[in-house]
Amino acid sequence: MLCLRPILLISLLFNACAALAYEPLEETPGKALDPIKNGSPAIPAAQPWVASFVGRSTNTTLQNSDLQFCTGSLIAPQWVITAAHCMVGATPADFQIILGRDFIDSPGGEVHQPAEVIINPYFDDVSNPGDVALVRLTVASKITPIPLADDNFIVGNPTATLFGWGSTVGRNRLPCTVQFIESRPTNAADYRCETSAFRNPNPTKQLQTGVAQVLSATACTQRYIALLKHNKVPVPPGLEEQDISYPDMLCIGDPNNIIQLCFGDSGGPVLVEQNGRQVLAGIGSFLIGPSCEPQFALAFFSEIKGSLWFIQQALASNQALSFAELCPKITKPTVTYSFGSNGLIRTRIRWTASAKAKGYGLFYMPVPATPANIAARQQVPVAASATEYSIDLPRGRRYLVALQAKGQACDSALSDYLEVTVP
Repeated sequence: MLCLRPILLISLLFNACAALAYEPLEETPGKALDPIKNGSPAIPAAQPWVASFVGRSTNTTLQNSDLQFCTGSLIAPQWVITAAHCMVGATPADFQIILGRDFIDSPGGEVHQPAEVIINPYFDDVSNPGDVALVRLTVASKITPIPLADDNFIVGNPTATLFGWGSTVGRNRLPCTVQFIESRPTNAADYRCETSAFRNPNPTKQLQTGVAQVLSATACTQRYIALLKHNKVPVPPGLEEQDISYPDMLCIGDPNNIIQLCFGDSGGPVLVEQNGRQVLAGIGSFLIGPSCEPQFALAFFSEIKGSLWFIQQALASNQALSFAELCPKITKPTVTYSFGSNGLIRTRIRWTASAKAKGYGLFYMPVPATPANIAARQQVPVAASATEYSIDLPRGRRYLVALQAKGQACDSALSDYLEVTVP
């Protein structure tokens, strides 16, 4: 029997030293797992690259939603990425991968048989670094993969979009009593316990999504301290003067305390915007927080850039198409000026058409490019048949302009920026 472990949760057995132990949650295909807690249904057909890992069973009464155990992402036609802890002990015969479905029990989409499971050789299932695995599909998918974040991704509180097929329920909390084997200590009031039981009477059938933030090390630490205080756990001395961090991990939190990952979301994607497009920045690894509760909870994702060497080596062996080949970016646009109406200058931006484009987005922001300007960058939708965009502007205006090819399931990277200075 294949035994798979979704996202780790914290065990709530606290003492005066605030010892927090990770509790592995062992799950088995055939046991109901259910998506992102307090999330919302994903837009239909918008994320066909999100993969559902479904265990095999001889019980014909079970549906895919009863057998789902982890989430993943298609990153190349023949490769799906997920968490390494999802694949410990797994063989290709133990599970299937479903792509292109918004409702897991509905027909359609693609059902794939794995050909090979490759776990990051540096994965350690005790401390969890390198929690990344790749699954090679027997037959290449026809779905457009999600692009990967590159080495230039920098944490700066960007919006993080999460997807998953995991639980929306969490656990039932059950009463318990702390019993001391020896004499009752003087600080007995500092000890408390909490037990919980997994329940999932209605397995989730639709892909869920939610929005949170990638937190800096300092913000992550402050949220962790808030979690300890919320659960009446003493804050370890010196914690407020240092930042908690895990190597090659992204710390994700919802400042509104609504969205949180849960059982079955392991291996799922977190997307951020990079160069004007959504890219895969991390893989769901573990949580800190009780019973999938979102109040001050933290989710940690294995950062893609920390495993790029491993991913690129695996993909190169299969000569998979790169995202740049699937969705080529536009070359740098050009600009010309002429006299317009009412004393304004007709400013004309031109570019070379992209054969794969269903439309274009023209991005612009004022010069000088301050952080505020970048955050407020504007986009103008442009039709697919267009190869230029004209606007009348006053003299002396300066902008940075870039183009992006928009596709049905494929947005290119932004072109190189062009500085427009109206003469």
